[in-house]
Amino acid sequence: MIEFAEVQIDVRGHEIRRQGTLVHVEPQVFDVLVYLIERRDRLVSKTELYDAVWGHRFVTESALTSRIKTARHVIGDNGRDQQMIRTIHGKGYRFVAELVEHPTNELVATSSNSPVGVVDALISGSGRAIRVNQHLGASSYLRELREVAILKGVPTGHGSTHRSSQRTYGCLVEALDELVSRRPEILHWLPTGCRDEIELVLSGALPSRRQRWVLAVHELIVTCTRQLGSLLLILE
Repeated sequence: MIEFAEVQIDVRGHEIRRQGTLVHVEPQVFDVLVYLIERRDRLVSKTELYDAVWGHRFVTESALTSRIKTARHVIGDNGRDQQMIRTIHGKGYRFVAELVEHPTNELVATSSNSPVGVVDALISGSGRAIRVNQHLGASSYLRELREVAILKGVPTGHGSTHRSSQRTYGCLVEALDELVSRRPEILHWLPTGCRDEIELVLSGALPSRRQRWVLAVHELIVTCTRQLGSLLLILE
């Protein structure tokens, strides 16, 4: 969930609420807005937005301008004030509103957080993001964590930047490939579009669209945990 000002955005549900009221928004407007928010640390060029939202389809600059105008209206911004979406003339756009920060569910692994304890927490439904400090011996800790998870029947995938392709998401692709190889039925639980996108990337091809790939991975993780109760992806 993304929150700022009086706006809440449910990325997975493709819903935007303002002051608690559901606001209708066209898919391309939603995609443009979320793309800008997820890259709020930098300027996003018009060309990048064309590629991310429209892919290989031809689109005019006026179409993008129209989507930006609508996105501003939806979240309570406008082209004059630009308090949330700022236009950098001749270059692109940047999301500048401050997001509402929520406490993270991250666990910093220490000697007291044994791999067995972490896996038991996953099985019990208390899933966490785990950050392993290098001085603990990250590789050996993650190897033991993976072995324990497999022994306890937790669907597991492991990806390593040392072995993965040079693509920025290669580590994740490797982890998903192992996960799907161990539990091929997972793909059959996904909507057709998400399944096709996952299979495309696992075959070695580039994503058809970055946003489609992100949504497909999100759907896989959510569906897998819903069907199986727990899931462990180790990204090293």
